[in-house]
Order: sequence, then C-alpha cells, then structure tokens
Amino acid sequence: MTQTNDSKGPYIGIDILKDSLHVAFGSRGTVIEVKNTPEGIAGLIEQLQETRPQLIVMEPTGGYEIPLAAALAAAQLPIAVVNARQIRISRGPRAGWRRRTRSTRP
Repeated sequence: MTQTNDSKGPYIGIDILKDSLHVAFGSRGTVIEVKNTPEGIAGLIEQLQETRPQLIVMEPTGGYEIPLAAALAAAQLPIAVVNARQIRISRGPRAGWRRRTRSTRP
C-alpha cells in the first residue's frame, strides 16, 4: 500500500521508550515528549494530523512501537518503521574513511 502526501510538511522522527515518546519535528524543529499511553498516542496523532508530515520514522524497540505504529497506520499517516542497523549498512563506508587493505597499507 502506497500512501502519498501532497503537503510539504516536515519529516518526523520518534524515539520510543517504554514510558514515553520523544518526537522531533524536522531536523531543526522542536522536540516534544509524550507519554507512551493510549491517551498520549491519541493526542500525538491529533497534533501530527495538523502538521501533515511527509513521513514519520521510528525504530522498532522491543515491541513498544506496536501500539503507536498501529494507531498511526489507522490514522492513515505516512509511517516507516526502520531498523537503524540496516540504515547504517546501506549507507556504506563513511566519506573519507579508508579501509586498511593490502593496497592501502604503508
């Protein structure tokens, strides 16, 4: 299922903890803390619907992400649950980082 969003809203990053959610609105936007409860999630969804984000990104965190992901999907907000390790692997070596191989050894 592909969801489109015509607005130019921010990207949202959510750090999920057992008792709270840390929500960052864009890379230089505000960061808020919301309780990781059904009431806290409902309030967050209302705020996100007003913001109209391009994408909401979060990392799976031992199952604590499931209620939030389900609520965001039910609200038809654009969501991606990504594994940080896979992102680091897909980026490849860092720029300027030289791997020590036989051809690069002194």
